[in-house]
Amino acid sequence: MSNSELINVSVIVARERLDSPWSDHVWRVVEVVAEPLALPAWTSLRQSPDAEIFHAGATTLVLHRKDTSAYAENLAGEKPVLYVVLRENPAAGEGPPIELLLVAASAFEAQANAESGTEIVGRVLIPPAILARIESFVAEHHVAERFAKRQRTAHHRAEQHQFGQEPIEALRRRMIGAGRDPGERDGG
Repeated sequence: MSNSELINVSVIVARERLDSPWSDHVWRVVEVVAEPLALPAWTSLRQSPDAEIFHAGATTLVLHRKDTSAYAENLAGEKPVLYVVLRENPAAGEGPPIELLLVAASAFEAQANAESGTEIVGRVLIPPAILARIESFVAEHHVAERFAKRQRTAHHRAEQHQFGQEPIEALRRRMIGAGRDPGERDGG
């Protein structure tokens, strides 16, 4: 029984044209294909007046035994999804226009990789072949953890003298024992 499973996939993205003064395009994840395509990354698959579709590349979807709770939650949803994390390449002239960072079945994993705000996170429906493998992995490895409310513990420890000062509780007891009001100030 392995602690992880590797699923090789390919990612298809679209560069869609925008009519905006701030940007001329937007990247959108179109599909995750269950088998790696025998094409080089950034091969243009088709083009229309509004968009160009690319094979962004092949990568590996990694399923971890410790993340089965997140996978089970995803599978329990109405439409289970895969998360694809991309990052625009600022030096696009020297390489691909965007970099394929991650394909994940866990929303938490995608979020952790997208916290800088510079990444593009897309969601696509899980293809049936990948869905079956994730369901099988969860069935084999998932152990439902029962919620256990943490019990409060009593903290009855005596406060130590620190920096040469007497703890406030001890001062109050001493003043009350001497018949003085603890709120009273010394001196006149």
